Amino acid sequence: MHRNTAQGFTIVELLVVLSIIGTIVSAGLASVTITRAKGRDIRRISDAKQIVTALSLHWTTSAQMPCSNTTTSASPDFLQEFVTLGYLPQAPRDPLGGSYVYEYFSFRNPSIGTCGSGGGYVGFYTENDMTECPAGGKLVAPRHCHIFFPGPIACSNPWNNPMLADCVALKP
Repeated sequence: MHRNTAQGFTIVELLVVLSIIGTIVSAGLASVTITRAKGRDIRRISDAKQIVTALSLHWTTSAQMPCSNTTTSASPDFLQEFVTLGYLPQAPRDPLGGSYVYEYFSFRNPSIGTCGSGGGYVGFYTENDMTECPAGGKLVAPRHCHIFFPGPIACSNPWNNPMLADCVALKP
């Protein structure tokens, strides 16, 4: 009688090893995806702060904001005035392109009457939920933030309409 003495792995052992390797690889890919999304969110926050800095420079030189009724980075002229004036090297674009946008809105101060004389806000969306907005901004939704300029808009200010829901309760 002849016995087969060949050494090797059974099909079950190979399937177990392959399933373990597949689980490790999928867990690694998931963490890479999350890390990349967080990196894009950090860039969005940095871009929003850069836009606020450009607004600060504009406010200092002209005492008002550019007139706007919700302009987004999907528009070709988004913040082009700031690029022309040298406040920004280029208009920031979202890391994913057209999926997410930066938005800008200016307020009208009724006592002065000029568009942009009441300040404004820069808004942006993120891929991950946020617990707070940078630079004293208002969290509109878990993934949507408004950063007000020249500073937080107090709920008692009469000119913050139509964004009354976005006012920030300022501490005395």
